[in-house]
Amino acid sequence: MLEQFIQENRAAFDTESPPTGSWAAIEAELPEKEKTASEGLNPSLLRNRRIRLRAVMRMAAAVVVLLGLGVLLGTYIARPDNNVANSLSDISGEYAEVEYFYSQQVNYNLKQLEAKGVDTNVLNDIKDLEKEFEELKKELGRTQNDEQVIHAMIENYRTKINILERVLNRIDANAPNGRSL
Repeated sequence: MLEQFIQENRAAFDTESPPTGSWAAIEAELPEKEKTASEGLNPSLLRNRRIRLRAVMRMAAAVVVLLGLGVLLGTYIARPDNNVANSLSDISGEYAEVEYFYSQQVNYNLKQLEAKGVDTNVLNDIKDLEKEFEELKKELGRTQNDEQVIHAMIENYRTKINILERVLNRIDANAPNGRSL
C-alpha cells in the first residue's frame, strides 16, 4: 500500500534538488589526504594501499605454500607403500636372520646348478616361486594376517631349497652313469 502511494505521488517527491556547489562544500570539509585531485589519488595514500596489498599478497602466498606442503605431506604419509614392510628383515632381527640364512642357501644351490648346467625347466620353476615370493612381499604389512604371510614366505624359501637340493642330488647320482638332466 505504501509502495502504491509512493508510485502514484512520485512527481510530488522529486520537486527539490540540492543547491549548486554542495559537492564542492562537502569536498572542502574532507581531510587533506583523502581529497582527490584531477590526476588521481594522493600519492601517500596510494603508497599505503600498495604496502597493505603487498602484505596481504605475502600472507596469501604463505598460506598457499603451507597448504601445498600439507597436501604433499598428507599424500606421502597416506601412501600404502610407506608404512609397509618389504621383507622379513623389516619386521624384526630374528626374521632378518631367517631371511639371510634361506636366501644364502638358495643362492648357493643356484650357483651349484648353474655350474653343472641344469635344465631351464628347473630355473623356470624357481622363477615362478620367486614371482610368488614378490607377491608375498607386497602383501606383507598390508593385511591383518602378517604371521600367515611370514609363514608363506618361509615356506617359499624352503620349497626353493628343496627343489634345488633334489635336482642337485639327481645330478650327482646320475653323474657317474654319464647322464645329466
